[in-house]
Order: sequence, then structure tokens, then C-alpha cells
Amino acid sequence: MKRVRKVLTGILAGCMVAGIIGISALADGQAVVLETYTGDAEVSVYVKGMGDDGQPGVQIATAEAERVQVQPVSQLEVPMQTTVMLDNSLSISETDRGKITEFLQDLIADRMEKEEIRIASFSEEVQMLTDYTNDYGTLKKAVDSIAYQDQETYLTDVLYDLLSAEYIQDARDVYHRIIVISDGVDNKSLGYTKDELYALLKSSPVPIYTIGCVNGNNNEELENMFALSR
Repeated sequence: MKRVRKVLTGILAGCMVAGIIGISALADGQAVVLETYTGDAEVSVYVKGMGDDGQPGVQIATAEAERVQVQPVSQLEVPMQTTVMLDNSLSISETDRGKITEFLQDLIADRMEKEEIRIASFSEEVQMLTDYTNDYGTLKKAVDSIAYQDQETYLTDVLYDLLSAEYIQDARDVYHRIIVISDGVDNKSLGYTKDELYALLKSSPVPIYTIGCVNGNNNEELENMFALSR
């Protein structure tokens, strides 16, 4: 994956890029825009599928961009920030809890060089167990300390609030991804519907990866959750 950065001349500074920026890449596969960031003097677009020799053409409205910088995310000071959101309710089975621990241990052990990860659990609110960090010991301690509680979980609401507060209102020029581990999107919600959450993701996309836990009667909830990845 690469970051394509267009240095602005001031005319478009501060505007949203959705719908006005187009990217084509000379690559075997089709380039896919995963995430965008609009700063005061530049626009960054995180693109997957360009290939090692891909040279993008960047267009803003009808104007061809001239000052374009391309670099792999691995060369950035912080190549990626990953947020793990874990449903730690008792509806997650004992067997799945062990599998989740193994998965998280592998995730932090195999993290990209300089990638920052933070671990969070959620019920009616998100509880951050760590800040963004690259320190293995801090992350492992958080994973080992996860406790499962008798509680209701509201993935729709907590994910909507997190996206709004951190990825939209307080956006930063870094590639983000979210990994959700749960037994599904709730049918009822404290404040937001799943359709409102899907609409937010369409307008301000952040890559979301979902890992579902089957509890015997949650097929619809899992389908709703897997839709977040699409």
C-alpha cells in the first residue's frame, strides 16, 4: 500500500476530497482508495493495488495535479495505526476467548515495523486499555489482562462515536484501520441505527476488519457486522 500526496496551491485547502479527487494507476491491479486526509496545504490518499512500479495520475476536478509524491506506507514515520475493539461480554464463549487471545498475541508479535497499536474493549462505551504504542510489553500486558464481564454491548453506538470523534472531527494524516472482534452488531441501539453507521462509513471510510464469534443464535447480528468490512 502507498500514500499519494498532492501538494495544494491553496485553492482547495480545507475542502473535502471525496468526489473531486480521482486516481488512476499504471499497475497490474486496479488501484483502490482506502482512506483520505485533507490538510491545510496538501491532500493525502492511501491507495492499495498500485504495484511497485505504479505511477498514479491524480486529478482534482478537471485539473491534472502536478506536484504529486508517492511513497510506501512502510517508509512513513508511523506507517499505520491499528485499533483493536474487543467485545468482552460473557456472550463470547470460553473457547473463543482463548482463540481471541492467541490472535491478539500474534497480531502484536507480527506488527509492521513502527506500526502503532492500541487495544480497547467495549460495552456501552469504549474503554481504551492502551494508547497507541509500538511497545510489545505494553500491548501484551493489556491482552493478558482482558476480563470478560456480564454486560450489554452496543457496537453500533460505540463505533459511530469513535469514528466521529477521532477519525472525522480530529483527523490526522496517518493510515488507520480498525479490527472489531465481537458476536455481531446489536439489533437495538442506544442512539444510532446500523444504517446510520453504514452511511457514516460511506461518507468517511476507514478500513474495518471484522472477526465474528458464533454463539448459536446470532447469524443476523454477524451478517450486520461483516457488512462493516464491505
